[in-house]
Amino acid sequence: MKNMTQEELDAYMETIPEWKRGALVVAQTEEEQQEQAKGVFRRAKDKLSTKINESGPVQRFKESDEYDKLSKLREEYKAEFQEFKGNLKEGLDMSHSPIV
Repeated sequence: MKNMTQEELDAYMETIPEWKRGALVVAQTEEEQQEQAKGVFRRAKDKLSTKINESGPVQRFKESDEYDKLSKLREEYKAEFQEFKGNLKEGLDMSHSPIV
């Protein structure tokens, strides 16, 4: 149906009985489905996170040197952790133990 022209779509819709037209469900976009799926607590958490991240103290902290240092440390930790996981997986793959 996505590849149909407007005329073809109109002709197709005319073939559907009137009582069935109301029963057709309109597909929602992915964002609408995700927004609908969010619960009360998730929406409240997102709203609170946004307000906190946009506050003055947080913005000043993000502009500070301390934040830059912490960000670099976090990136280094991520890289080391990924390397560790790769080495562990490789070691397990190379293991001859029937348990692993």
